[in-house]
Amino acid sequence: MNELLDFYIFRPEHHALVAVTIPAILSLFIVSYRLACRALTASDAGLLMASLALSFLTGFWDDEGSYHGYPAYLMLVGMLAAWRKHLLRPDLLFAGTFLSTLIPDLYAAWWAYPLEDPSIARAFYYGVGMAGFGDGLFLYPLLAVLVALVFNWRLRSELDGAV
Repeated sequence: MNELLDFYIFRPEHHALVAVTIPAILSLFIVSYRLACRALTASDAGLLMASLALSFLTGFWDDEGSYHGYPAYLMLVGMLAAWRKHLLRPDLLFAGTFLSTLIPDLYAAWWAYPLEDPSIARAFYYGVGMAGFGDGLFLYPLLAVLVALVFNWRLRSELDGAV
């Protein structure tokens, strides 16, 4: 079959494009900017790799055959920041949380849906972000930014009160 025709037939719905495209563009911009400023460290990359492993380990399939993953980057970085009393970087938390939920979600879609319907084997993205604005790919990064802002505010107020 023609690749263009495949994309037309199995194209994602508009709400799926919104749930994946907006955070993907923002994450790409954040990571590109951080790389240009040389602000990404080896520990940032290590945390992302650890969170990907944690995302794969904590994801699960429900009874209806849907895959659900957790924002492991948010959990991992949040716990480390709380333990070490470091401020969180909301932009990197956004990008890391999105990537740590997107990659297992893409893997699950690639693995599961061709088993149900072999005709969509080429559409590896089928099922990713289908909940639109209510999808975890869209909401978890926004939640990560909110968590970072509240955590930083609380930590700053705690440190200012102690001085």
